[in-house]
Amino acid sequence: MFNIICVKFGDKYSSDFVNKLYMDCKSEMDEFAFHCYTDNPTGIDQTNINIISPIGPTLNGVWNKLAMFQKEFPVQGKKIFLDLDVCVQGDIIEMLENDNHDWNRLHLVYSPWKDNKKRYGRLSSYDVVHHSSVMVWESNVQDIWEHFNSGLRDYFMRKYVGIDRFLAHEDIEVKYLPEHMT
Repeated sequence: MFNIICVKFGDKYSSDFVNKLYMDCKSEMDEFAFHCYTDNPTGIDQTNINIISPIGPTLNGVWNKLAMFQKEFPVQGKKIFLDLDVCVQGDIIEMLENDNHDWNRLHLVYSPWKDNKKRYGRLSSYDVVHHSSVMVWESNVQDIWEHFNSGLRDYFMRKYVGIDRFLAHEDIEVKYLPEHMT
């Protein structure tokens, strides 16, 4: 079974974004389970979307994505994470299967347009080519959560603009999704 997961914390995105993402996936793909990791399930289509309540500490903003890497996260099997503002334009599952995807490593979007360190004259999310709007994995990710939650969690959240920089600057091994998927 393939699992598609989104994360909704706070009020930046409404439940409409979750429901729309589910409908976009349903129109492009056949068999998958859809999950939303959220602190507020109000308005989410709970007949079709499995709600996952917060596990452990609730983090700030985008940092809640990292909770999916905890060994206690209740979704097993092949996982595809999609940001709530992602536009699904094809059968992601079929593309991964046709490419003989290696599910044993975390895969992200390769974003060469972000490799411009001088854009702001300071470190920002634009000093790395990782982009976590789409992430794919099945196993070997618990070490990411353990590293993040090793007593330096608050330091990491202050030091890095988001998880893209955390993954890059903490030398977390990632691979990139094929270019035709981005």
